[in-house]
Amino acid sequence: IAGPALEVALVQGNIPQTIKWLPEQRKPTLDLYRDLSEPHWGKALVVWPETAVPAFPVSVASYISTLEQRAIDSGTTLLFGIVTNDQREHYNSLLAVGARKGAYRKYHLVPFGEYMPLKPFSQFFANILNLPMSNLSKGKNNQKNIVIGNINIYPLICYEAAYPYLMNIKDDEFGIIVHISNDAWFGNSGAPFQHLQIAQSRALESSKYLIRARSFKKDGG
Repeated sequence: IAGPALEVALVQGNIPQTIKWLPEQRKPTLDLYRDLSEPHWGKALVVWPETAVPAFPVSVASYISTLEQRAIDSGTTLLFGIVTNDQREHYNSLLAVGARKGAYRKYHLVPFGEYMPLKPFSQFFANILNLPMSNLSKGKNNQKNIVIGNINIYPLICYEAAYPYLMNIKDDEFGIIVHISNDAWFGNSGAPFQHLQIAQSRALESSKYLIRARSFKKDGG
């Protein structure tokens, strides 16, 4: 399908993992992402990484509302990672606000990272290790795609990029893969580069463009 070029901006705050979830770090983080995004309003799509907003939506409702109105006024769709909640369930999510609205909840969770198998026994160790996202629920399979114009967004969060069936791509659909990740978990290892190669494989095998926003900062540097 031919059409006008899609202008996209990737905004990557690269907050060190050691301070990402500290309460006193929340406002500086939110301010940073807001300021980094300011030059890009007016583009079709602005993408922030996984859990770029380190808070539940209810705790930052005015911030999200301001972003949404800014995006609407600019004709922009903003995609950002955040942990959402629904009654007692919590989800690693991607939200779309602005010109188009939508949501995706991560389906394939990381064992011993985002959920603890064999609870409540394993939860004891999660509490000791103080893992900030170890009690998440998975989203439903075959969730609706986020659509921008005539373009389907096939979302992947973190290591979901290793599972091609999660994209729910149909042969006759036009779309792009959006992969958001927080690679700061990998530290100074070679894993972030391997993760990139895995995501590139999804683009190659599906013949779809890949947009990838990841947060990565070596602690102490």
